[in-house]
Amino acid sequence: MKSDKKKTVENEVSSVTKSSSKNLYAILGVILVAALIGGGYWWYSKSKTFDINSQPIGNAKSPTEAYKMLFAAVKTKNPEKIKLMMSENSLGFAEFVGSQQKKTVEEVLANGFTATTFQENLPPMRDERIKDNFGALEVQNKDKVWEDLPFVLENGSWKIAIGDMFKGSYQKPGIGQSVKEQEAANSVDNNLIPLTPANANNANVEMIVPKNGGTMKNVPNIPQMKNTANTTAPKTNSANTNK
Repeated sequence: MKSDKKKTVENEVSSVTKSSSKNLYAILGVILVAALIGGGYWWYSKSKTFDINSQPIGNAKSPTEAYKMLFAAVKTKNPEKIKLMMSENSLGFAEFVGSQQKKTVEEVLANGFTATTFQENLPPMRDERIKDNFGALEVQNKDKVWEDLPFVLENGSWKIAIGDMFKGSYQKPGIGQSVKEQEAANSVDNNLIPLTPANANNANVEMIVPKNGGTMKNVPNIPQMKNTANTTAPKTNSANTNK
């Protein structure tokens, strides 16, 4: 009788021990999975972090890559690298602005002709468009406004084309997503929604989306600059220039 009781107790102890072991293994398994997921997320986040110090500058293969290079050059405060990301017409435009504002070219180019570089981290980008040697990319500034930045393929590398835009030689490769969204909002609200142009920091320019179609308007007249951009697309006569 005692032997049977002893066996029963031993069986109960064994059952409890096995159950506890299973629970322990389950808990350890959950902890291990959580650690793997957390470690994987950390590694993914680190791999996606934009390092301005290791970003190569020059020879950009796309407008998106060119913007990343420009952002890195601005954040590291390297004037020569910023110049590498400017088209020849943009450098000429910087000289013109500097002469008008009595500033050096380096001071004019400090922010890369865009408010999007005011942010500490690389801002969101979208809607890259390319047609022939002209490109565009929407970049969100610190006020959550999408700036449609112009780019030109010059000497095998994509560069910022603010000067080309003012000169009138820049051909916009299609309407940007933000303009389409604002035009859609205008059609519903029957109101004009102002757009923030890419060059808002360096010139008194106002651009709006018309109610019933039409074109964008650039207010200032910029003196004609020497055409040194290496582009094959035809020029436009949409911008007024003074010699």
